[in-house]
Amino acid sequence: MKSYMILCCALVAVAQTARAQNPTIDQQIEVTRQYVPEVEGARKLDYRPRMNDTVMLKPEIDYAIRPTPWRSVFGTEPIAPVGISTAEYARPYPYYLRLGGGYPGQSLLDFAVDKSTRTTRFGVLLNHYGEWQRRQIPVTEGASLMPWTTNDVGIYAGRDFGRQSLDFRADLQLDYFDAFRLTDTRQGYFNQDLDVRIGYGDDFTDLSRFNYRVALSGGIAQLAVGYGRAEVNLGGRVGDGALLGDVIFDGWWTSSEASAGSCDWYVALAPRYEATFGRFGLHAGLGVYVNRYKGIRHAGDETYNDAFYRFFILPDIDLSYKVADAFVPYLRADGEQGDGSYRGQHMFNPYAQGDQVQRPRIMHFGGGFRGQAASILTYDVQVGYSLAEVLNFKLMENAWFDAFITPIDLFYVDADVKLRLPVGFSLEAGVRYNDIHPRTDRIASATEVVMPVGTGITPLLVTGAVGYAWRDKVFVKVGVEYASQRYAATDTNLYVAVPGYVDLWAEVMFKPTRKVGVFVRGGNLLNQTNYRYLVYRALGANVMAGATFSF
Repeated sequence: MKSYMILCCALVAVAQTARAQNPTIDQQIEVTRQYVPEVEGARKLDYRPRMNDTVMLKPEIDYAIRPTPWRSVFGTEPIAPVGISTAEYARPYPYYLRLGGGYPGQSLLDFAVDKSTRTTRFGVLLNHYGEWQRRQIPVTEGASLMPWTTNDVGIYAGRDFGRQSLDFRADLQLDYFDAFRLTDTRQGYFNQDLDVRIGYGDDFTDLSRFNYRVALSGGIAQLAVGYGRAEVNLGGRVGDGALLGDVIFDGWWTSSEASAGSCDWYVALAPRYEATFGRFGLHAGLGVYVNRYKGIRHAGDETYNDAFYRFFILPDIDLSYKVADAFVPYLRADGEQGDGSYRGQHMFNPYAQGDQVQRPRIMHFGGGFRGQAASILTYDVQVGYSLAEVLNFKLMENAWFDAFITPIDLFYVDADVKLRLPVGFSLEAGVRYNDIHPRTDRIASATEVVMPVGTGITPLLVTGAVGYAWRDKVFVKVGVEYASQRYAATDTNLYVAVPGYVDLWAEVMFKPTRKVGVFVRGGNLLNQTNYRYLVYRALGANVMAGATFSF
């Protein structure tokens, strides 16, 4: 069984071309999952070492650097991963290296060492991506070289003990970027994030016996915010299905003077039952949460720094009926929480410098139909409604961003299709329409913008890509992405229109041997104007070339 994050990544890959490192911000507030209810598909925290952002052994390059709209805190990571699980793919060689450079100035370095055996796992990962372009300074109306880099080094290890396994991973994220200032042209900043995870237990693939897993994770971000998570997963077969449950503690805290001892933690109990009765599939559960937040909050025109509790229940339901493999109608209701800490805001937007806020929440209700045919065609069509609290960013006068929570109602229509023909051709297409309505009666302060303009939610997003693979030697893919106009907010409550764009991109890889590959990629070939964040422009027309080596 794959982890929940892998399921999320799989669905996103259908809607848009996957990317190995994404220095931009993605487009959806929603994290959905393509899930066919089966006993073997129980969701859990089953940590598996992953070659994040480093090794892609599938034929496609799947490496994209192109402008995209904003994403939200739900399910995001500092570098959006496209990787493999060492449990799924056998590495033919223990060392992997990818080098690349581009115009305007770009740099790329991925390196991996994987010394895994049948029962043990050990590896080291190193990832770097940088942009070194001249950008317009909004204050002086001049231009300056403003680097933007993401860097990560990680180590993982694991060992199987019969039916259980022990896994460990540590990652150090170190990003450097320049930001605009009013007092001078720019200022450089480092972002540090040390993350450590350890887990022991079953992999939940054989539910005929009792399964358990205990996992701990935590770290420190920006030398200011500590965070931690403890999770116990239990499960086993009951009748024709499986009864599973999670007990979770998750929290962040800081003792910095600026945050005045802010903290946010929750305890959750999440039972669920999964079964397949003939053609009918059932996944029914819920999450019961007790959340305590202490920090900045607004009530009317007043600002408070105190503690309060929230008790709430989030659904976790998926009902489906398998008319045929190619047609499976379904209904779904689920929910989750985000991260309002400085760390969570920085994952969303590295220029965020406002107060830490309470956790945003989101609930989805929808339905549709999905299916697959002979491993050639996969599709998913759904409509739904989301009741959400989202991070809303305002651009401040010093070109930093301040975050606050905005409650919204979101109606959406989504359709994704993926076609792979035996002759080597592939087609991917997706369309997403979002109809956003703020619940203005719950806006915290009259001084805050009323419209959810700083969420970065794109009203219309259309993606498509066509690929061809020839004898595991030549791989070609051409794609396009269209995002409609969206809005951003400033500290003076002005609504600034961020123009829509069309991103045309193409990539080619040639592999003369199994050990060596050469790639070229062109992004934003129409040289459309797009913003990674308001006043911080993404790359215009760009090209990157490089090589991969396995040895």
